[in-house]
Amino acid sequence: MSCAAVALPGGALMLSWNALLRAPAERRLLLSGVAVSVLRSIAQGAYDHYLQAFGKAAKKDGRPINVRPLHEMNGAWYPWCVFTTGNSLSDFKNAFKRVVSVLKSTGGNFKFQLSYAAQNASGHKNPFMDFYPGDAYVDAAEVNAFVSGFRMFKSATGGRRLFADIEPAEGEEADFEVAENELLALPAPATAAEEAQQHL
Repeated sequence: MSCAAVALPGGALMLSWNALLRAPAERRLLLSGVAVSVLRSIAQGAYDHYLQAFGKAAKKDGRPINVRPLHEMNGAWYPWCVFTTGNSLSDFKNAFKRVVSVLKSTGGNFKFQLSYAAQNASGHKNPFMDFYPGDAYVDAAEVNAFVSGFRMFKSATGGRRLFADIEPAEGEEADFEVAENELLALPAPATAAEEAQQHL
């Protein structure tokens, strides 16, 4: 499907990039009973051809595209999650950097979002900052907080607001509180790592 087919005229696309369809080499190993780290495969370039093909099509289209690679990486329910057996935090960071680097190399008009689940899987206590791959790779951070996830997120943050000191852009609301069933996505500030450490 082309970019033009899925975006309204004058609109911007927001897409998730996931490794649900495993690379052919991964499928062969899985069928033979060998455990495979999807994140390691991404970082080693197993998905580069998919990313390059999409990036070239995006460049040709020209419109801005917001991409959230490997969303909810602090879970254990997708093959790319940090807490899925065989994966690690360093695997995630390397994979995220690879996805961003390959897409950027195509010249497409991309912005990249780091998308957290409201709470880490299985009671893991890692702060959100542990997952942060660096300012060069992240344009915005978001938290997926839906219904019960939102309540967990409020509980995990003591009910306090996040990013309250970020000045809104002209025409935007100044209040960044998250309502139930909404997605929190804010632009990464110039010093996103410092901001994340203060609030996450």
